Amino acid sequence: MQSPHTLSGVWGLFVMVNCLTMPKTKPFSVSQLRQMGLTQQELNKVAYHRNNLNHPGKDASGNPVTIMATGIEIPEGPLAGRQVSVPAYRDGKIISDPAALYSTWKKQIQSNYWPTYGSVGELNKRDAWIHKVVMDRDTAARGTKRVQEMP
Repeated sequence: MQSPHTLSGVWGLFVMVNCLTMPKTKPFSVSQLRQMGLTQQELNKVAYHRNNLNHPGKDASGNPVTIMATGIEIPEGPLAGRQVSVPAYRDGKIISDPAALYSTWKKQIQSNYWPTYGSVGELNKRDAWIHKVVMDRDTAARGTKRVQEMP
């Protein structure tokens, strides 16, 4: 199994900082997100992120984490060879091993719960867009800004 990829090295490590200059905005509704072209599987990721906003985890550096979307290659089944974007943050811990991520989310992956893509590039591009447009707005609505940490 290939090693996992996150948006920078995928969009895993973020720092939450107080945002005094960014105006508060309202998060997009599910209806608005559908109109923007998010698939049901992508909406599942947004819901996972939103469910963790009030109780984020921490990465190794102590930075808050709500999903840490990570791409892995699906090793078996009808979706074998496709890339899937799954949460690496689960139950207060960050899972970095691709085999462990697949094992953790296997049932959901095989039932098409998480979004799959034909290539790593397609996955990273879509994850970056969802993060920038949707998840940054969610955190801005809370009076905070999510800033991507440089590798």
